[in-house]
Amino acid sequence: TDGIADVPALEAALQRTTTSERAERPGRTLVALTHIQTSESIVQPAAAVGALCERYGAVFLLDTCQSVGQLPVDVRALGCDFACGTGRKWLRAPRGTGFLYVRRRALDEATRS
Repeated sequence: TDGIADVPALEAALQRTTTSERAERPGRTLVALTHIQTSESIVQPAAAVGALCERYGAVFLLDTCQSVGQLPVDVRALGCDFACGTGRKWLRAPRGTGFLYVRRRALDEATRS
């Protein structure tokens, strides 16, 4: 109710995916998180979410539209597999610009046949 991601609830949900399911289909669970909410300016616990995703083999997508350029965003420290953002907000780039970061391991897993 306070707008902050419930990390223990996320861990409980990730734990419900069995070890055998994770081994058979790695990366089939996606966790998407907005780093900073537009309306409330709440900074979400992205590093804690990233650590859980790493532990349970989930793919982690971080929306950095409101955070990149406003505060340090270290994709390795946050543990995200994907990070997306827009250039026009805090980076002061032209409207219509943006980026997608993809961790090498996530790219290799996505393109594996």
